[in-house]
Amino acid sequence: MNIKSDSTTSVPSNRYTIDYFLAHSDGHKEFQSTKGHELPPRLKAALEMAEIRPGMVILDIGCGRGEILYHAYQKGAIGWGMDFSKSAIEIITKTYNDLIFNQPRNRIYLQRANATDLPYGGEHFDVVFLLDIVEHLNPQELEKTLRGISRVLKKNGTLILHTMPNLWYYRFGYPLYRAFQFLRGIKLPKDPRDRWEYKDVHVNEQTPRSLAITLKQYGYEGKITVTSVVNYPDESNQMVKKVMIFISRAPILRWIFGNDIFAIVKRQSK
Repeated sequence: MNIKSDSTTSVPSNRYTIDYFLAHSDGHKEFQSTKGHELPPRLKAALEMAEIRPGMVILDIGCGRGEILYHAYQKGAIGWGMDFSKSAIEIITKTYNDLIFNQPRNRIYLQRANATDLPYGGEHFDVVFLLDIVEHLNPQELEKTLRGISRVLKKNGTLILHTMPNLWYYRFGYPLYRAFQFLRGIKLPKDPRDRWEYKDVHVNEQTPRSLAITLKQYGYEGKITVTSVVNYPDESNQMVKKVMIFISRAPILRWIFGNDIFAIVKRQSK
């Protein structure tokens, strides 16, 4: 299913199940094996971009399994996490129970809420993470979310955003990759979305350009970049792996072969 970006489709919260977070959502293998102590590449990159310092107040919208909250806590931050999935809150509570409930001075707070209606005061957060959420929100929901983030960010606060896929990769890079794999005897589906069981939860996939236009439209300015943070662990041929990593990260080629779009932006002065 390829849902157009002008869709009004909303993904119900019960679509994000325990199975989704623990068996399909990116990073589930690292989480299962280390209970969140090891970050998947996309979250590690986002955390490094945030430059967390002790005392910072951060918000993770759509916090999922809670890894960002845990690692921000480890760096001395006060972390607020929210997700509209009941399953996500249950996973975090079970995994990080001691940090959330049994500390004399809590520095991790959880709330079940919708990204379109942030239940926080104005200019409260130093950093807001919006990681792998954009593609799950239809355009109207995304507008409300970005306006809400602008309200809760401190004057010099930063929004760290990650979204995938990069539609330029799906349109131009993936067909070439698929043809290359076919020559190796590996058959991939024509539509790259058919590789994933939960493809229906993506209702607003982006190109770097469309994301840049949207962020500017709703009052953000900063840097947008495209890369691939994965090291292709399933590729057994080391030479092929090196070539794939190079192509997906090279300065020009990455825009159509990189599948990770990152943004580090601030709200424009009002």
